[in-house]
Amino acid sequence: MKRVIILFTALMMIITLFAGCSKSTANNGNTGAESGNASENVTKPEAQSTSGVSETAKEKKQVNITIAIFGSEAQKTVYDGILAEGLKEKSHIKTEVVLIPYAEYQKKLSVLKAAGEAPDIAWLADAMIPQFLEYDQLIDISNIKNDESYDFSDIIPSTLDMVTKGGKLYGIPFSTPPLIMYYNKTLFDRKGVKTPNELYKEGKWNYDEFISACRQLTDKSSGTYGYVGTSPADFLNSWIDYIWGYGAEPFGNNASEFTLNSEGGRKALQMCQDLFLKYEACPLPGQPIDFASGKIGMARTTVKYMSKLKGTVEFEWGIAPMPEGPSKGSIQMGYSAYVVLSDRAPEEDRLTVLKILTNKGAFEAAAKFFIPSRKSIVESDTLADNYPVDKQVFKDVILGSMQKGRILITHKNYAKIKTEIQTGIESMIFEKTSVEEVLNEMDKRIKPLLDEKIE
Repeated sequence: MKRVIILFTALMMIITLFAGCSKSTANNGNTGAESGNASENVTKPEAQSTSGVSETAKEKKQVNITIAIFGSEAQKTVYDGILAEGLKEKSHIKTEVVLIPYAEYQKKLSVLKAAGEAPDIAWLADAMIPQFLEYDQLIDISNIKNDESYDFSDIIPSTLDMVTKGGKLYGIPFSTPPLIMYYNKTLFDRKGVKTPNELYKEGKWNYDEFISACRQLTDKSSGTYGYVGTSPADFLNSWIDYIWGYGAEPFGNNASEFTLNSEGGRKALQMCQDLFLKYEACPLPGQPIDFASGKIGMARTTVKYMSKLKGTVEFEWGIAPMPEGPSKGSIQMGYSAYVVLSDRAPEEDRLTVLKILTNKGAFEAAAKFFIPSRKSIVESDTLADNYPVDKQVFKDVILGSMQKGRILITHKNYAKIKTEIQTGIESMIFEKTSVEEVLNEMDKRIKPLLDEKIE
């Protein structure tokens, strides 16, 4: 019996010693602790590592997220920097910003989406969005609203209409600039004509004054024209303000119908034809005459065009809102949004990258390129500081225009419809076809395209 007690006591001592060693090793976890360094006996925070990267992040599987844009190398550099800074605490997320030329952008994205190889996040311009929404090719991002630190309420509500469907959110707009009127003040002064900004301040900047200025500034002997639109190759986007100004709509019933053949549509097209043919106040489509040449009195174009003019022209210029039509109308806003095309990456990581690209800091960094959709930035000096005009004039013109701003929502088959519209306009200008005939022919050619399946 005595022998059993001795053996039992020895066994308990061995077990106690082993347990103590195990506990010491588990608490210290390195050779320094085992050597008796008292400072190493303090348990480290779980999230801290010697490299500064959280243990949780190190354990996560690497996620690769591709962002497609149709911008410039300068813009890509800015976004690379925004992402690098924003993802410092998310080391498992790797991003790549890919540039795709605008001319082939929509078609390439469609092909990649069909093949299951679409970029995770992409820019989409206004004319591209209807197609992707119609065929359910965009990923619902409604959960982005739940992050209080993101401040979703700061985004101007009207800018979300185009990326909302069935109560779900499918994009975040990053560029919502109004189209504005540039004018060659040197030409106006030379002709003794009041500038658009002067007339705007007097409350007289309307279509009658606009046409009058176009006529007075036109001088065939010097090759000077009164006006040029945004894009001669896309009539609808060049003249939509005037169409709205006459109370017409190119696409009705949620963009499912073609409704330009109306009284307002006829008046808008007649105004266009008169400026080209009756008054010869616009260069013909195909004539490469830019506002920067000094040979154009007024030009409807984008806000960022100011950057091109800064320090590159010898004449004095200014900006003004678009003239007001008989039906008041609206001012077109350009539009581009971030959308999510792929759900390969976990939703949390997708939204993380999307939030980094569209938060206040990112929009401030990109303010020199875009007029953002966040109210806090639009109303601050941050935006005006990036443009070479008087701050107050900038705010009056840009904010005043945005208050009347509207996004042109086109039909999903707009790529083909645009071609038919352009064919009609060229017939109206080059062949002097009547406006009524042109609109009737557009009706015949465009209506079959409304229900056509897009490949």
